[in-house]
This record gives sequence, structure tokens and C-alpha cells, in this order.
Amino acid sequence: MLKAQQISKTYGTGNEAARALREIGLELGKGEMVAVTGPSGCGKTTLLHVLAGLETADSGSIWLGDDALHGLKEKELAEVRLRRMGFVFQSYHLVPVLSAEENIQLPLLAAGLSRKEATERSQEMLELVGLSDKRKAYPSQLSGGQNQRVAIARAVAGRPDILFADEPTGALDSGTAEQIMGLLELMNRQYGMTLLLVTHDERQAARMQRQIRMFNGRIVEDGGTAGC
Repeated sequence: MLKAQQISKTYGTGNEAARALREIGLELGKGEMVAVTGPSGCGKTTLLHVLAGLETADSGSIWLGDDALHGLKEKELAEVRLRRMGFVFQSYHLVPVLSAEENIQLPLLAAGLSRKEATERSQEMLELVGLSDKRKAYPSQLSGGQNQRVAIARAVAGRPDILFADEPTGALDSGTAEQIMGLLELMNRQYGMTLLLVTHDERQAARMQRQIRMFNGRIVEDGGTAGC
């Protein structure tokens, strides 16, 4: 479903150059749950950003189904992200002046859904994440765990093919982190979307079907190989 070949990424030049990714090859299957682990600075987040088209690789190719991401311009990449990808980050990235309901509706409206469809979808998602009673609440009125649940609802409301989650439990206490991981697993089962989780938490990584470990910009261990 997602395939990367010979992906390299370097920051800086000359003596200041830092090689973040070194000839990465990776395949993710449809509906697969995969964790990427490794020490700080090993390239985990850079890999996620490059696979999602948020950053450009220096070399290599990336395919999401039939879409060749490495050959797309930024406007085209943005369209693929809107149609086919969902994102959950440690810091939520909710719009502070919008309610929970409006935060979920925003990308749906951008994708072309009608106001009625976006409203119905946002209400459906808020019910699924257990926040129906918070639909008019603003991020400042919600706890960290509640904000992350809104972020997950927003990420999957458009039924993406793949969900990228970068340290989604990093700012949460252990009990709330368990709830968030359970919710991500539920979304995977409910909608069949691929989940790529970047985490430093070995307990969360162990919940995934497959674990990939990185070190110094390379994949040094892969718990399984998926078909595309």
C-alpha cells in the first residue's frame, strides 16, 4: 500500500551536514499497524515526515498505492494528504478558536463535503471517541487526553488510507496514553486504515503488529515484511 525505496535525507551542507535518513527501504500493507522506534535523533520523525510528503527526500521514491509522491509538486502533495492521509501529533495541532466539532469539520469541508455532511460526520466521530457532550467545547476547555481524542477524530473523519501518528501519547499520563492507544487500534479495526506509529515507548510499540527499529538514519530491525 505504501512503498519507499532508497530514501535519503540530509540536513545542512559541508562539515555541518547531518544525514537523517540513509537509503531507507520500507513497505507497509493495507490495514497494517506498524511502530517505528529508536533513540532520539535516529530519524524516526524525519522518516514519517518524508513518507507523508511533509518534507522532501533528497533521493529515492515513495508510492502510496498508485500515487508516486516523489514526483508530485507541493499543491498535488497537499491534495493527496487531504484525500488519503490522516495525522496525529503529540501537540494536537487543534485550531484554538474553533470548537471540537468545527476542528473536525474543517478538513472535511476542505475536501469538498457539504456543510451537512461534515456536521453529520463530525458528530459521528465525536460519538465514537466518547466526546459527544464536548462538541461545542474549545481546546482550552478540554484536557490533554480529550484534545488528543478530538485530534484522532479529525484525522480519521475523512477515512484516510493511512494514519501517521507521531508520539501521540508523549504528553499524556500513562492511563490516558492507554486510552489513546486503544482508540487508535479501534480506528484501525473499524476503518481498515494503515497505522504508522512513531514512538519512544516500547510498551506502546509492542501493541502494534510489527515493529521497526531505527538507528543513525537506518532501519536496523524489521519485525515483518508486508505486501503492498
